[in-house]
Amino acid sequence: MVNEIKLHPEDIKEVLNNYQSLKEMDFKDNSLTFQKSLSQIIKIEDFVSRAFVGQSRWTDNPTIDLIHESFDNPQEALTVDYILSPDDSAVQVSVIPRLEDYSEYISLRQFLIRILQNLDTGDFKIADDSYSILSKRYSYDDLNDLKGDLELLISIYMKLLSEFKYFIGDEDDDIIYGEENYSLYELKYEELSEKKMAFEPKIRKIRVKDIKIHYSEENRYDNYLNNPNELLTDENVEKIIKL
Repeated sequence: MVNEIKLHPEDIKEVLNNYQSLKEMDFKDNSLTFQKSLSQIIKIEDFVSRAFVGQSRWTDNPTIDLIHESFDNPQEALTVDYILSPDDSAVQVSVIPRLEDYSEYISLRQFLIRILQNLDTGDFKIADDSYSILSKRYSYDDLNDLKGDLELLISIYMKLLSEFKYFIGDEDDDIIYGEENYSLYELKYEELSEKKMAFEPKIRKIRVKDIKIHYSEENRYDNYLNNPNELLTDENVEKIIKL
């Protein structure tokens, strides 16, 4: 599935060029207007774009967040963050998993990184910090690469999306792959080779906590443990071996 993308590097450059002057303006009177215009710089079909410019005062690094519209809570979502650095005319682009309960964050991060290690991530680097899982930094001269790289990044994001939702136990949403609509719990990895990933539908993923074992109440043996001569007959030994 190809998401329609709107991103003009010149708009990013304009923010980097003029942000220091903007910071001299009154925050209360100007922040909402600028925040709204910043959120419109990057638009992707099926994604929500949000911008952050500070609280009560201008931030040093305005940010644009991209979140798939299937997420109801931005605090528990997979996001693409564009962090602008006007001081050195650079942009950091990162994929960041967010959880409300951070007790599982390390496990989630390791889970997603294992998937990334089997994907073609181009010039994006699997992050070695504790915050993002994939990132790339752009100098001012590299900003023209933003749109082409975003197309690759969204394709990676969509592969991670179902696995993120699987991890957090979101069983209600369906994710679109190509022209097929597969339930999250009917996907598994069929092949992890040459950094390509194939999905096999109709194979259900099962988590350990979902497994229920029903033990029979029937007494398999008529003998009691305090009578080993009767318990360890040839017939009962054969039953035990077959278990």
